Amino acid sequence: MSQHIASPSTASVRPIPGPKGYPFVGVAPQFLRDPLAFTVRAMHTYGGIMRLPIGPRNLVMVVHPDLLRRVLQENVRNYAKNYAVIQELLGNGLATSNGEIWLRQRRLMQPAFHHRQITMMVELMAAEIARLRERWRAVAASGVTLNLAEEMLALAQAIIMRTMFSAEPSEDSAQIGTAFAVAMRVAERKNYRPSWMPRRVYAQEDGRYNQAVAFLEQRVFAMIAERRRAGSDRGDLLDMLLTAQDAESGEYMSDQQIRDEVMTIYFAGHETTANVLTWTFVLLARHPDVAQRLRAEYAEKLAGGDPGAADLGQLTYGRQVLDEVMRLLPPAWMVTRVAVQDDQLGGYHIPAGSRIALSPYLTHRMAEFWPDPERFDPNRHSPELAAGRHKFAYVPFILGPRKCIGDAFALTEMQLALPMLLQHFILTEAPGEPVQPMPQGTLRPSGPVMMEIRQA
Repeated sequence: MSQHIASPSTASVRPIPGPKGYPFVGVAPQFLRDPLAFTVRAMHTYGGIMRLPIGPRNLVMVVHPDLLRRVLQENVRNYAKNYAVIQELLGNGLATSNGEIWLRQRRLMQPAFHHRQITMMVELMAAEIARLRERWRAVAASGVTLNLAEEMLALAQAIIMRTMFSAEPSEDSAQIGTAFAVAMRVAERKNYRPSWMPRRVYAQEDGRYNQAVAFLEQRVFAMIAERRRAGSDRGDLLDMLLTAQDAESGEYMSDQQIRDEVMTIYFAGHETTANVLTWTFVLLARHPDVAQRLRAEYAEKLAGGDPGAADLGQLTYGRQVLDEVMRLLPPAWMVTRVAVQDDQLGGYHIPAGSRIALSPYLTHRMAEFWPDPERFDPNRHSPELAAGRHKFAYVPFILGPRKCIGDAFALTEMQLALPMLLQHFILTEAPGEPVQPMPQGTLRPSGPVMMEIRQA
């Protein structure tokens, strides 16, 4: 699809295709009612690039892999992040910063997420998964159903607390998790507040938000101060941030910058992983043939034991299962950028200031690259089929220079959790309405994910 990237001299002046919508509100009512279904229908109608009038401004949805490559790699400096509301919470961390600040922080933090460092955290991750497994044994014996979404969120929170702060599960760590959940939910809702609505309408919600953020900042700064006083090296992520030194300037991170990165790592490092694990168990429950094949791989490669870091590369079908879950239900269903200068995408003119949306959820459903795209089929990710596929057709962690720095961390955690739990338990959905994906900051379940757990 190389013809979709035109030079300024050949770019079309015709408008980007898309629905017209209603006066003043555009397609906002349809979009907000069901963003996933609406955008999938729009993609089928308008193709790999489309214009969605949402309120008074247009959103340019970029779907085709050729165009993603342009935005994420070839002209990446022209497409800046602009998450004003989330930036109130996360500050100038990797997820929200741009330009030289982002480049410096990426350079400082890259060693902390090197494969060697993540391998050293495998035992910590496995210890928390084993703790959950022991609790599930009692549940399996009692016949009580569990909310799997809560279970996976608690597991991911425990792992991030252990790997980032060397903190054992405690009342304090639970309070941190609760405060962060409150802050994130309110921050997400702020994005959809009408500008004309009086602020007093949201006074109670904003009060909860401010209280949660104040608690988080007090705890994070206290941990930074305590670690600086102690001067010990525990080998966790906080120590790596404290000791990271810029090779060019020789400078270390300030307490404020460490605070921003801690908040960012916590945000990016637990809910997205928890959602993927939740959806994985749901889809395995709905596709017992896939679960059976997965257990057969674990029986052959692990013989009932727990995997170590050296085993993960051998669990190839398990990785394919995770890849297929993230194709169908990517952790971040949509990310946005703002065009800094004029550009051309798909033969269309993109003026400076345009709002650009990239949707892995849509790209992963392009039949040109994913035949029968709604079907759950881990075989799509076999080495033979993946080798001939467009690199930017599969982007659960985004690609290019701003690819998620924690992708290997998340994958390691998930590749450990699956065999450590699936070898011992069979999970089935409890009777009731099947859970659906709800697109907000992450693609989370629409409600409780009630599962029945029994010994395998």
